[in-house]
Order: sequence, then structure tokens, then C-alpha cells
Amino acid sequence: MPEPQPVVAGGPDRERRSVIDPQQTPLIWLKLAALFAITATVVTALHFVPVLHTAEQWTADVRVATLLPYEPQHPDIVVAAITEETLEQFPYRSPVDRAFLATVLESLAAKGARAILVDLLFDQPTEQDKDVRLASVLHNLSVPLVISYAGADAGLTPSQKAYLDTFVPPELRGFANMIKDTAGGTVRAIYPGRAIDTGPFIPGVAGRMVERLGHTAPREPVAIAFRGSPGADTQPFAAYPAHAVPFLPESWIKDKVVLIGADLTLVDRHRTPFAVVDNDKTGYMPGVVVHGHAIAQLLEGRQGAAVGPWGDGLTVAVMAGLGLLIGSWTMPLLTRLAALLLPLAVFWLCGFKLFELGGPLLPLAAPTMAFLLATGTADFLTGREERVQKRFIQTAFSRYISAELLDELINDPSRLSIEAERRELSLLFTDVAGFTSLSESLDAVTLSEVLNRYRQVLIDGVFHHGGTIIQFAGDGMFAIFGAPRAQPDHARRALACALELAERCRTFSERECARGLPFDITRVGVHTGEVNVGNFGSLDRVEYTAIGDAVNIAARVEGLNKYFGTLVAMTAATATRVPDARARLVGEVVLKGKTTPLQVLEPLPPNRFDEGFLDRYRTAYDHFAAGDLDAAKTAFRALSQDYPEDGCVGFHSARLAAGETDVVIRMKEK
Repeated sequence: MPEPQPVVAGGPDRERRSVIDPQQTPLIWLKLAALFAITATVVTALHFVPVLHTAEQWTADVRVATLLPYEPQHPDIVVAAITEETLEQFPYRSPVDRAFLATVLESLAAKGARAILVDLLFDQPTEQDKDVRLASVLHNLSVPLVISYAGADAGLTPSQKAYLDTFVPPELRGFANMIKDTAGGTVRAIYPGRAIDTGPFIPGVAGRMVERLGHTAPREPVAIAFRGSPGADTQPFAAYPAHAVPFLPESWIKDKVVLIGADLTLVDRHRTPFAVVDNDKTGYMPGVVVHGHAIAQLLEGRQGAAVGPWGDGLTVAVMAGLGLLIGSWTMPLLTRLAALLLPLAVFWLCGFKLFELGGPLLPLAAPTMAFLLATGTADFLTGREERVQKRFIQTAFSRYISAELLDELINDPSRLSIEAERRELSLLFTDVAGFTSLSESLDAVTLSEVLNRYRQVLIDGVFHHGGTIIQFAGDGMFAIFGAPRAQPDHARRALACALELAERCRTFSERECARGLPFDITRVGVHTGEVNVGNFGSLDRVEYTAIGDAVNIAARVEGLNKYFGTLVAMTAATATRVPDARARLVGEVVLKGKTTPLQVLEPLPPNRFDEGFLDRYRTAYDHFAAGDLDAAKTAFRALSQDYPEDGCVGFHSARLAAGETDVVIRMKEK
């Protein structure tokens, strides 16, 4: 029977991989697409979905409020706070007495203040003489000065806005605005300022202050890097009551940036990240203190702890990738639960510890969401792959292997390799003697029926021994043992199958002959060797098969049976792997196109010949091999008389009678 010649689609020595339907998109590309989609979706949601944004900010606030390291009180910034005690000295609380403010400013200048921020809005007149005095001080103070400013968006009436513009010189103005979350109203960033209508750009108070001190102010919002406190009961900045300023030692003020502003219970207090653990003074911070944190940060060149959009995206992508990896693993439920919780716990622990050690504020909520989404997606894709694998296995192998083996491979596809690889297999070929004449004598329907019955006999025999049927070609069959599932005993299986097929087919032949159909004997050939086995084909058609010289040898060994008069023939390569097999050496054959003799044996079932016959046969063959031709002729002649039906004895007797002197048989045709 001719060797099957499928189109080769790939090299022979590929690494074993799991089963993938060649018509399906490779899973790795689906996972990469999922990684990109999840990362993009979660990063977008982080900025536009309030729930996720709030959750992320909360995780950051908890770290800021609980893990911000202690720092010494700022050496260069002090707060002159307008407290309840300060206001008790005046007949009205608001606006703050402007003569008093003028005195405080003059005192600070006299004590050598480096710069002064007045975080109060001068948007309406008070007592005229006091207003005039304060205006004069603001215009003539020798110390760099910044005064809070506001636009119409702050709720000022046109008259208030006009008064503010008149009272505060343009070069002293700084917006007192705060950038707050829309959800929680928490201050998190430094307000950079803006231009009003077509006027000049006005920085925020922090930016204006650092400009007055010779630094560059930011033109975009900057995350506030809040300072840690020196201790639980100590504030980051030294604070004194404003009414005590004239009495303070000069050393407490000299070369300091002094911030004048309200420290009152219900006025100008703003929620900060510290509010997650403290709803009192630290959590809701006076505006002047918030500005103090911003000014300190800008003067020191400190960056906010947030990693920014690119850092958020990278962290989300890494966690999504980890989720895809873990979700791709097949594992028991409890192990899977641990595989989910442990990485998340480690990630959150690292996120907190990293910030405590002075590192950035990594996002936690969004990467966690990405991790869980990716795990679920990978689980779905892996389940999809498994379903594809099972469907592909069932479709591709249902005609090759037994139902039991098929179920086994479907339940555990990892045991199956269908990618082309080089592997040692045992190969089995069958052919029916005289089938061409039989097929020409039968009508198509009868031929189909008898052929289908015959093939079922072959299928039952091969499947019984765990073999894989590769191809039917007319009356011939090609089967392999040792693939797609590895079988260490593939040679023993193939040999046992060959003997059983010979018996099954003999019975089938007798049954068909009894029906009036002259179905002849079936010959079987077995060889063991290395082949390339796996899926081969083109883009349109893929077949699972084995190719290589060993396949060709196995097919030609089957054909030797008609010369030797045997039903089953095997090579020494198979026989040596089944050392306890009962067999006799038929001859050393040089196949056409080959130069090296191939030992061919006939495996014998237990009931075929007694040991006395086999000893006589071996003796006769040994005489022939040794060149003792007379002894060989005598021995084979005697065997022919006692066993005239034995084809192998008759074959050697005929060779000796024809004058053959070499035990090696050189085939002149395939």
C-alpha cells in the first residue's frame, strides 16, 4: 500500500503544546487584546467613573492620613492665625479690623519677615480711616506681599469685585481658590491661577508667593504633597495668634514666610485627605494652612506622591497582566481563591509600605479592578479554549481513536500533542490479498457493504489495543501506536494488535466466503521507528498523520508477506522492544532503494507451531545463513514434507532450489 503523502505544514521538532483548533484565533492574541482593552477601560473609568475615582482617592487618603512620615516643623513658614480670641478684641467679627491688620503687617516687616501672605478678601469698605491706613501699608510695605484675590465665580457682587480690584494692587494678587474633588470636596491640588477675560494671568496665592521669592510658579494643577507633622499634637507649621505678633520675639519672625489667615471653627475650613481618620482640626484644615503646605512644597521643589496618568496606566496594566496569567491556570477552587487573594493582599501591602517608606502613591482600587476583570476574562478565554480543544479533539480524532481514549483526551487535553514533533512510534499497515479482483467483480453497493463490514473489524481490533487509525485507502489501513497519546509500550501494543487482526480477519474472510463473497486473507506489517507525527496540511485542510522513512518501511514490510507466504511480518526494530515475543526470523531483506539489510520476522501466536518445529526451522535457517547450502537444502526439504502449508519454509526451499547462495534477500520492487 502506498505511503500517505500529506502536505507538510511546519517543522518536525516543535515543542509539545496544547491542542488549538487551527481555525481559531491564537489565544495569546486574544489575551493581549484583552490586556489592552482592560487597561484602557479601567484607566478611563478611573478618571470618569465617580465610584471608582472616589474609591481610588479614598485608598490614597488613608495612606496619607496614616502613613505620612513625621517631619520637623517647617523652619521657614509660620502662621499668624486670626482666632476667636483675636476677633473678641473688636466690635465686629467681619471684616477683620483693618487698622489691626495694618499694625500686624508693620510689625512683621519690622521683625524681618521674608514675605507675607494675607489670606483675607478685601471686597468691601469698613471704617474709612482704617481702610485708608491698611491701603497705605499694602502699597508701601517693603516686604514681598501677596493678598488673596477672587473673581466673580467666588460669589462676589459687581460692587464687591470693583472694590477688591481697587483696594488690592495687581502685582499683589493671588487667587485663593482651592481645587476640590466633585464627589468628596477634598482639597488635593494646588490651584495654578488663571487669566480673567483678556487681562493678565493671575497665579494662585501659592504660585504668586513663590514668584515673589524668585521661583517659578506652576501653570497647571499640581498634586499637594502634604507635609507630615512632627508629632501627634504638633502642626507642620508654627502658628501664633495674629494679635500676639507685635509681642513675639524677633527671632520667631525673622526670615520667615508669614501667612495671615483665619483659624476659626466654621470659616474657611477645607476637607483634606486627613479627614478619613480625623474630622476635626487636621481633617478640615484652615485655608491658610492648606496654602502653607502648597507654598512649602513649591519652595522645596517637592512633587506630589501620585504617579500620574502614565504611572496609573502602567500599574493597571501590570495587575491586569498578572490577572490574565493567574486566570489562565487550571487549578482547584480553593487554590484559585488563594491565587486571587494572595497577590491582591501583597499588592495592597506593598502599596501601603512603599508610601510609608517615602515612595509614590500607587493606585490600588483601579489595579484591583483590572486584576479581577482580567482574571475573569482569562478564565472565560481559557474555558473557551478548552471548549474549542474538546470540540476539535472530538471532531478531529473521533475517526482515529477509540471512544474511551477520545473521552480521556477530551477530559485532559494536556495529555495530547498534535503539533508536529519527532517521536518513536510503532506503525501498522494492512492489505487484503486479491482485493482488486474482488472489487471488480462486485457491484458498488455490495462492495461498499463488504468494505464497511471489513473496516469495522479493523477498527475494533486497533481500538482494542489503543491504536490510532491514520488512514483507510481502499482495503488497506494505516495505524500508529504511541500517538497522539504517549504509550511507552507502543511496540507491544502494535504486535498484539497485528496478531489479533490476522485472526479477526481470517474469521471475517471465512464468514464472507460462506456468503458467497470470495474475500481473501489480510496481511499485516509492523515496524517501529522515528517519524514526524502531528497535524500536517494546508490552510484549508489539516490531517493528523505520521510521515517519514519508517512509515515507508512499515508499508513495504506488509508487502513482504506475499513473498514469504506469511500473514504477519515485523521488523527487528519492533521485535527487540518486545523481547518475550514468540517469533521466527524470516530473512534479511534489502528493500529496493536501500543498501542495509533489514531483519524481518514472523510473530507467532501461542497456538501456531510447536517448539520442535521452530527448533528445526532455526537450524535450517542457520545452515543457510552460514553458507552450508547442502545442509540447508536437506533441512528445508524435510520441513516442506512435514509442513507443506508453511509459506516461509516453501519460500526458502524454493530459493535454495533456484541456486540462491545468500540468505540476504534483495527486493527488486517495492
